[in-house]
Amino acid sequence: HGLDWSLRLHPGGATSAKDDMVSLYLRCKSAADQSNISVYAEFSLALVRNDGQWDSHMSCPCVPFNRKRKGWPNFISRSRILDRGCQLLNNDCYGGTLTVLVKVQLFQDARTLECYIPRNDMNCKLLRLLEEANSTDQDNRQNNNNNSNHNNYNPNHNKYGDDSSNTKNTADVQFNVEGTTLYAHSLILKMSALTLASLCEDTDRDTTIPITGVSPHIFLCLLRYAYGDNIPEELWTMN
Repeated sequence: HGLDWSLRLHPGGATSAKDDMVSLYLRCKSAADQSNISVYAEFSLALVRNDGQWDSHMSCPCVPFNRKRKGWPNFISRSRILDRGCQLLNNDCYGGTLTVLVKVQLFQDARTLECYIPRNDMNCKLLRLLEEANSTDQDNRQNNNNNSNHNNYNPNHNKYGDDSSNTKNTADVQFNVEGTTLYAHSLILKMSALTLASLCEDTDRDTTIPITGVSPHIFLCLLRYAYGDNIPEELWTMN
């Protein structure tokens, strides 16, 4: 990646370290020397024992590197390093050295990172409530077959193809539109269709509310709009 890095170890501990603690820091020299460079990285530091195993492994999530170093003032105690049983010091001609394992993962500028944002599909879930509510009544299916002038409109078609939903029977409002019964949820209507909600006041779920002067197809499109759907373009050109 063409960047210069350095490790800084404080055997006596940095200013903010506790007694008997060794401090260990990673520094991006390229970012420190040039103010116009932004370096974002996550990293980990660990000591390697004589048997090759890691010891005192520490990791840091993605952070910006600039003039300041990143690391831990209380990385490991001096007494642990000097303990021969921990096998952290190599017995060489220098009187013992430490091996530090460094892993760095670079990221692009955090201001341009494309974070994953889950899609909000609440409107799809609300529409499923409406479609499930209007896919269970067999009488409606027969009524719809008798009304062939509604462009093969079928409010009972369940595109999900299953009866396992735990929200299927939650509708508490029913409208009668030219002989076709359509179901809805009073809470949704109170939030997005106040006029329809007012028709449902002081009624129980078994009371059918008559709707006149509109076809079932158009009224269902109105309900779908109240549940978060868009108005189909073809509705604006229908006679």
